[in-house]
Parts: sequence; C-alpha cells; structure tokens
Amino acid sequence: MDSPSAGVGQAHKRIDTDALRLVLVQRFPHTFAGRHARKVPLKINIHYDLRRACPDMTRREITLALRSYTGGPTYLESMIEGAGRVDLTGAVVDHVNESHARHAKGRLTTVLKRRAENRQKRQALLEAANANRSVFVTERGIAA
Repeated sequence: MDSPSAGVGQAHKRIDTDALRLVLVQRFPHTFAGRHARKVPLKINIHYDLRRACPDMTRREITLALRSYTGGPTYLESMIEGAGRVDLTGAVVDHVNESHARHAKGRLTTVLKRRAENRQKRQALLEAANANRSVFVTERGIAA
C-alpha cells in the first residue's frame, strides 16, 4: 500500500494524519479505533512495533499518526489508572500507571480548554462577520 504522503516532495509535504490513522485502524483493528470510537491505551513504545510492522510508513508518518491518535480527548479519557495497554494484536501487555493517568488527565484538561477557546473565537468571528454584513446592507439601503 502506498504511503498517504507518497509522491510528495519531502521538504514541503503536508501529511494527512487522518489518512495515516485510517491505515492503522485498517491494519490493526484490535488496537486502533476510528474517530470518536472508544479507544484503549497503547503499549508504551508501540512506535517501534509499528516501524517493524509498517515498513511502507516513514518514521515521521508513524509519529504524526500516533501523536494525532493519542492526543485526542477520546484516547486521553481511556488513560485511567489500571487500564490495560494493548500491543498491535490487541493483547493486554501492561497497565496504565498512576503517573501516566495523571499526565493524561492534565493533557485532557488542556485539550478541552483549547477547544472551548477556539469555539468561542469562531463564534465571535461569526458574530462580527454577521454584524458587519448587517451594517453593509443597512448602508446600501438594502433591507436585511
């Protein structure tokens, strides 16, 4: 299978992390879940296993796919102390410790806060655009 970023110049390529995540979901359905689906914590250093199992993916692609996968709220919510960590076959090989659970909880707080701030900014921009449109329409004498 071609890499999701194959054929694009190395220096300027934009890697489609959604496509990379989909590759992982398709190849390892017992380990990776699609967007918004329930996730399970991954084995520590699973990137080494992925590099061996996916020679067609670059180190950067694997890193970006894992960063995208593990940085979302659904994954961070799964990082509860004692939860099983799975390998590429879906077998539990370890458990989430208290330190990792605490770190994930902090990251989740940050992610949710950032999303709320971005949502507020988008709403403010939309309201400003609508207000400007109303002013423009009124100045032109066109009824809104």
